[in-house]
Amino acid sequence: MKLSHVKPSHVAPSVEAITPSALRQNGLENINYILWDFGGTLAEHSAKELDDDVVAVLRALENAGVRQYIHSNAYGRNVDKLVRIVRHYELKMDVITPVAVTPDGKNPRHYAKPRPLMIEKIMADNNVQADEILVVGDQMLKDVWAANSAGTQSVLVARRGLEDDWRIKYLQRPLEVALAKFFKLPQQSKQLTKAD
Repeated sequence: MKLSHVKPSHVAPSVEAITPSALRQNGLENINYILWDFGGTLAEHSAKELDDDVVAVLRALENAGVRQYIHSNAYGRNVDKLVRIVRHYELKMDVITPVAVTPDGKNPRHYAKPRPLMIEKIMADNNVQADEILVVGDQMLKDVWAANSAGTQSVLVARRGLEDDWRIKYLQRPLEVALAKFFKLPQQSKQLTKAD
């Protein structure tokens, strides 16, 4: 792994900071697609609903003409949960998971983030270039790595809520804290900010 694979292009304190005006102020006015991680980004890890402020941001981006996806490593019933959430809030948003890029007879876990296959499928299906896509997530070793591998911009947001899978909490998060210090990422950013 090259260290550059896990450095985000931007950081933000939360999803609420990623507004149409914030995109313009950060030189991201050409972004036409946003791919959102779900657990830890749009909602707490095991949440079954979205906060009102998050829904407001998603609707504002939708009204600005940005096409949005939930870009998740979910499997089985968890995929159904994501689809139900999108329908409940009547969001014009698609859900893409590893199942969409997994060949017949293969295990979807082998096609999950940080592999860029889901991003590449969205690019191919929509005839869109990498510089039109922004990937937003709370994990450098999954979301940001996938974005960098596909050549897109990325936003690392602070994790939403305290809950985490134990492997992420004890194995991945400490490494990501060290990487954030190494990259000198802004720790107390109150808005969407370019990571220098």
